[in-house]
Amino acid sequence: MLLDEIKKMGAFDVNACYGCGVSTATCPLSENGDEFPRKIIRYAMVALEKELLSSPRLWKCYYCGECTKSCPREADPVGFMMEVRRYAITRYSIGKIGKAFYNKTLAPLIYVFLSVFSLIGILLISRAPAGAVIFMIPEVYIHLAGLVLGAFVIVIAIANTTIMYRYMTGKRRFTKKYKSLDKFTCQNYNK
Repeated sequence: MLLDEIKKMGAFDVNACYGCGVSTATCPLSENGDEFPRKIIRYAMVALEKELLSSPRLWKCYYCGECTKSCPREADPVGFMMEVRRYAITRYSIGKIGKAFYNKTLAPLIYVFLSVFSLIGILLISRAPAGAVIFMIPEVYIHLAGLVLGAFVIVIAIANTTIMYRYMTGKRRFTKKYKSLDKFTCQNYNK
């Protein structure tokens, strides 16, 4: 279920939210009839993935915390918004690369690898007192490696932005099928 996948990103149990509207009333970004952030929470509760991922409201929140402070059920809507963003990023990324960075087991290994790789890079470009590059790698190769890595990052960023745009405009097909529940049966969404 969609809500279970969002919970894997670290979200709180959204069952505490009963849609009273206090979060919408206290949100400084909520406009007349916008129902923000309540609408995002409702999309997740009733498994409307297409509406959730294509909603620009998902990126509207700037984490002020007013909704969480005023919530009578201590449901933490602002924390939920951040976790829904994480979920969206994993769905927008090429080959689900984003999912690896939010995986509790794989993420530390990736960060260690990147740290070691960065440390080696720093050692390679640092100069010895005589002016030679450590390991005798000419600067032109280090510069070329930097250009290739930069081009790779730019291509990945453009591709991920394109995927996000296609989700938001409705031109991307959704591969997962979640059982969407009627708004009158929301209380039974765990079944």
